[in-house]
Amino acid sequence: PGGFIWVGGPASWTGTIPPDFAGVHNGSFSGTYQPPPGGTGGPPHVYTWEADTKADVVYLKTETEVTIPADRTRKKLGVGEKVTLTLKGADNSVAWSLSSGSGSIDPTSGSWTKFTAHERASGASVTAAYKGKTYTANFSAVEPSGVMMEREPGTTNWHINGTASAGFKGRPYITPNDVSFINIEIREQSCIGIGILY
Repeated sequence: PGGFIWVGGPASWTGTIPPDFAGVHNGSFSGTYQPPPGGTGGPPHVYTWEADTKADVVYLKTETEVTIPADRTRKKLGVGEKVTLTLKGADNSVAWSLSSGSGSIDPTSGSWTKFTAHERASGASVTAAYKGKTYTANFSAVEPSGVMMEREPGTTNWHINGTASAGFKGRPYITPNDVSFINIEIREQSCIGIGILY
């Protein structure tokens, strides 16, 4: 992308790279050189210059495994939820670590890894080390805070003739609803039924 400007001597230049760009950036540029402070002064001297530049441009991308909720870049997770982390623009020499908190990552090397949130409420930081630099993503995992049940339409008063039976089919909803609890298990515990004869 363009936007590179020679800002002084010794030669250096800056530029803006789109946030979705990753990889090795190459380019040749030319422009106007202004003598730096303390130079010979006078009006800008116009030079034609070219320079080849090569820079590794990488960024850490996180994406939840589930598609609901819709924000797959969120860092707030349900317990047991999984996230794929990718160091975009990097080769397979990335080293991954769980730098703090609870949870697990696998694999620990390569351009990507998968983080699994802990089974209890906790925080965690996952770090990628690549060519002398580190890139970190911080996550928080929350436990279920409530449950709601919705009756499946048409299932009221299920009954088997000649058998003491009654019931309905329910759809459970676990809160909060801004994370996913797809990896938890729900078990209905036993209860005592009281029968009345007519």
